[in-house]
Formats: sequence, structure tokens, C-alpha cells
Amino acid sequence: MLDIGCGPGYLAVSVGAAMGLKGQVEGSESMLALARSRFAEQPWVTFDIVEDTALPFREKSFDVAISSQVREYVAEIDTGLAQINRVLRPGGREIIVSTDWGSQVWHSGDTA
Repeated sequence: MLDIGCGPGYLAVSVGAAMGLKGQVEGSESMLALARSRFAEQPWVTFDIVEDTALPFREKSFDVAISSQVREYVAEIDTGLAQINRVLRPGGREIIVSTDWGSQVWHSGDTA
């Protein structure tokens, strides 16, 4: 799994924990020191700085690529998406999340 813009690494490590030693998770983001120290016990999860528009991975090397709250900051969106598609294996999954926080509605039992 490739997590582009992994922040402090919570999603990458959750997926890595589910995969265990049989998988590999790559995370890329500027919060690397925090992510690396927080998850040093899971050596199959790595965090590196990579350019979204020039991913340094082999073609067809990932089953899943996740990009959460990142696409809105990428100037060359077509190039970034092409790079994700390049590193995904045939039948791989690309998950892109970009939340419009202004329209977000939270439901709670406590209406106050």
C-alpha cells in the first residue's frame, strides 16, 4: 500500500497492522519524524519524502494507493494521478479522499 501524504502515519500504520509482516506500507509526507518515531515497532511501514508527481517506485508495484486530504494541494494534479496509476498493479485500487469541511455534518446524541 502507498499512502501519499500520510501525515503522522495513523492510516498507514492501521493498514500495516492489518497486513502484518506479509505486506509493506510506504508513506510519504513532511511529518516523517513523528510518524517514524511513533511506529518504529512496525518495520514493514516506512515513511519517506517523495514527490507526488515523480513517485520513485517501480511500475505496478502497489495493490492500493491512498491519498487523503492531499489532492487539493497538488498543482500538477494530472501528473500526480498518472503517477499513482503507473505504480498500481492491474486491478489495484486508488482511494482519494478530499473532504469539504465547510459542508461536513456531524450527528450526535448531544445536540448542543
